[in-house]
Amino acid sequence: MLSFHPRTTTEGDLEQSSPDLNWMRNSFDELRACWGTLEAQLDRKDVEMKQVVENHNKFSGAMDSVNRWLDDIELQLFSTTFEQDAEKALAGNEVRSYIIVLLSI
Repeated sequence: MLSFHPRTTTEGDLEQSSPDLNWMRNSFDELRACWGTLEAQLDRKDVEMKQVVENHNKFSGAMDSVNRWLDDIELQLFSTTFEQDAEKALAGNEVRSYIIVLLSI
């Protein structure tokens, strides 16, 4: 981990003081390495997030299609006219109810 130790040196001191110059170079190298690691992690997370969003959009689209279909079935179940033969209406509703039960499992 990068550790910062503030020093009070002047430019002339840095030219003459090899340990301070080495410390600064090492600190910058460590900072550069940490930045590279962080940048690589962010790139990976960006790719993962884009995949999550894409999968979410696919799921939402599929779910919307199923919901529209279920809404249509529900309308058909509850909109039978009284003019129809009662047995015919019951048989049709029974099949539709069976389909809804299968889809909800």
